[in-house]
Amino acid sequence: MISATGPTSRDLVQGLTDFDLSSLGYFRFDPEPVRVGGVSATVLRTGFSGELGFELVTDPGSAPALWEALIAAGGKPFGLEAIDIARVEAGLIIIALDYQPGETSPYDVSLDRFVKQGTENVGSEALAAAAANRPRRLKTLQIHGEAIPEAGAGVTKDGEEVGAVTSPVLSPRLGPIALAVLATEAANDGEKVEVGGAVATVAPLSLFDPEKTRPRA
Repeated sequence: MISATGPTSRDLVQGLTDFDLSSLGYFRFDPEPVRVGGVSATVLRTGFSGELGFELVTDPGSAPALWEALIAAGGKPFGLEAIDIARVEAGLIIIALDYQPGETSPYDVSLDRFVKQGTENVGSEALAAAAANRPRRLKTLQIHGEAIPEAGAGVTKDGEEVGAVTSPVLSPRLGPIALAVLATEAANDGEKVEVGGAVATVAPLSLFDPEKTRPRA
């Protein structure tokens, strides 16, 4: 899977295929493989960068040719650190960092709107209990200073632990920021907490493009 991400990604990929990329809605894909850069690939309008993007899935033998075609068309390679910064700015969560499968409640990561109450299923009682008293929320911390805390670092308020950092990054736009799971009583926007020896301000989950207008463009 090769990801083409950024404001010009549609123009970049469209120049390599006859498939009409504008026909793909946000977070949709076409089930039929098409030709991209001379190779067969499945095109998905997905990703977790918070930017407009397309993911191209092809077989391992064809991947180098597709990669070279994207580079020749003007694509610029980027690493996982860059994509991690972008997704933390956008408030997008990732498995095994911001939540643990089978352990983390949807309410712990502020995904309430995706939980349908009133249906009987495995875990419905536990979800109903969490909905009645949401113990934790996922928020962004804007950290004052230059130090970046480690993932897993405790977040405190008045000397009492109120949460933990899940995804810390140094953002070129916003400085040191981190996603953190916080106790509900400490998860109010503007609240002052401490992490890694620095003061931090609790902020909304998505600091950059909260309405996701960029990936929906």
